[in-house]
Amino acid sequence: MPVVFEKVSYEYSKGTPFSRLALKGISLEIKEGESVCVLGATGSGKTTFVLLSNGVLFPTEGYVSVDGLITTDKQSNIKEVRKKVGVVLQYPEHQFFLPTVKEEILYAPKNFHSTNSADLEKSLNDTLELLEIKEEILDRNPFELSGGEKRRVAIASVLSYSPKYLVMDEPLVGLDSKARSQLLDFLKKYREMKKTWIVVTHDVDAFLFTADRFLVFHEGAVVFDGKRNEFIENALERLEDWGLRPSTKLRFLKRLTGKDLQTINNDQELETILFSSKIVDCESLR
Repeated sequence: MPVVFEKVSYEYSKGTPFSRLALKGISLEIKEGESVCVLGATGSGKTTFVLLSNGVLFPTEGYVSVDGLITTDKQSNIKEVRKKVGVVLQYPEHQFFLPTVKEEILYAPKNFHSTNSADLEKSLNDTLELLEIKEEILDRNPFELSGGEKRRVAIASVLSYSPKYLVMDEPLVGLDSKARSQLLDFLKKYREMKKTWIVVTHDVDAFLFTADRFLVFHEGAVVFDGKRNEFIENALERLEDWGLRPSTKLRFLKRLTGKDLQTINNDQELETILFSSKIVDCESLR
């Protein structure tokens, strides 16, 4: 079953002089197995969408349901919703509160699933392998790690209890090129495993070869919802209106045919096709 937003609005500080409408009647559905990139400028409503997805916030109007559990329904167990939708915040430090990496990773499985030592050990080992986290950092304080390590530990602390839906808010912020590549490789691998993930970002380029579906938020509304090829073909001219910067990579992709687009999975393949089709040549790069 899917994650459903049905005519959802959210107003911060409702009924006060400081009220602000962050989302305006959005309706969408995230199906199992989808990899979704949610784009939008600062203030477009992306983070509010994240916090509504697992019941940290509740809609002012409309409803959010996760596998049939409506977050505002008193009959629903909100713990079950949060067990199904794992959220990784923009700043990993905001999730850390235990003295070691190992304790951070095992906290959720202990609370959601089991305290059986064999089960916990398997959960830990599976998560370390999936995210390529080295065992030698398990006894370190998570606040002392590098930016990339913190990000992976934050993701590990969510993946360790096997949520059905993984939601990440601006996961590439502050990462160097190596850490960015590692995170994108993980998401590609997770997609191949048919796992559902949603990434919220303002970085148009980063997930073009990683996500299958693209949503664009603008001023609290969903202004675009479509597959990658549809996004490349139809969204480029409108990005500036939505507060996003159209990139050179997106411009090049726009010039390719549908058949070529289907075969491209990374920057190297894009470069090869651009040169072979003579859209770009060595002389023009001099």
